[in-house]
This record gives sequence, structure tokens and C-alpha cells, in this order.
Amino acid sequence: MPSLGVLLIGHFRPFPIIPEVYARILLITFLGTYVLPGIVMILLYLLGIISDLNIRKSHERSWPLLISGICFYSVYHLIRPWPLSAEFIGFFAGVAISVFIALIINRWIKVSLHMIGAGGMIGLSLALNALLGVSEIWPAISSIIAAGMIGSSRLYLQAHRPFEIYLGLAVGCVSVIGGMIMA
Repeated sequence: MPSLGVLLIGHFRPFPIIPEVYARILLITFLGTYVLPGIVMILLYLLGIISDLNIRKSHERSWPLLISGICFYSVYHLIRPWPLSAEFIGFFAGVAISVFIALIINRWIKVSLHMIGAGGMIGLSLALNALLGVSEIWPAISSIIAAGMIGSSRLYLQAHRPFEIYLGLAVGCVSVIGGMIMA
């Protein structure tokens, strides 16, 4: 989801970004929030720390969440000094915060990480509308529809209970909106 967020911010920014800088941000985002955590997940599986790559057991989610949180925060920290608008910085801050909140909540509740991502995209779409005056509503509508589909599939697969779905949606949405407001 962070890579989609970077694409969305890049599309709706009020002034253009240098293409080379934008390409580097996208590359760092993809590597730091998808490839690196994915490789670490495989290593955790091979080392027997997690029993499967779907991480069905709540108690096995702590290490993957901690490592993902560190990766996400590292991306935020790497791009922070670059000549970027506050939207990028706020988005990455919100994304990193949402992962660390998930890590804390995970001690008691198996919050839906898929819905945290979907909620983050909804929050980003709404924040871009409010903060940048973006008059296009399709990103928010698309994000809401995608979140509904993701949440329904997680319920259908019996991976989560409804409360875990709603909690994940709220954590993602509030974290990203909060990060963007504070930036």
C-alpha cells in the first residue's frame, strides 16, 4: 500500500516533483516496505520463528510487525531530508505509526493488517482532498470499495472477526490522516 500511496500523492500534488527524485522515492518505498520485509518474512519462516507465511497465529506476528515497523520508519527517515512536500513526509509518518500501533494492539487482538493498509489508503485519499483541495473523489471511493472487498474477503476466509476488521480500518485511516495533519 505505501507504493500506491506514493503514486497517489505524486499524481495529486499541486506542483510537479523532479522525476528522478520521484523515481527514487518510489524505488526506496517499494524496496523498504515490500521487498525487504518480504525477504525477512521468508527468513523468519526458514528459521522456524513463524510457522507459515500467512502468519495465522497472533503470537507469531510480533517479529514480522517489529521488523516491518523498523523498515517503514527507515523509509520515513531516509526520505525526510529530501526536497519533498509535507504530504510525503506525513504519509510515511502515518504508515510507520500504524505498524507500531498494530504491534502494540497485537498483544491482545489480532488486528487486520490488510485493513490497516486499506484504511491508510482511505485516510490518504481523504487527507489529500482536505489538505490539497483535490476535487477528485474517485481515489476515496475506490479506496472505500477496495477496503470493503478486502474486509469481506478476510471475513469470508475466517482470518478475522468483524471487530478486528473495523479496528484495522480505523488504525490505518486515523494514523495516516494524523500523520498528514501533523506534517
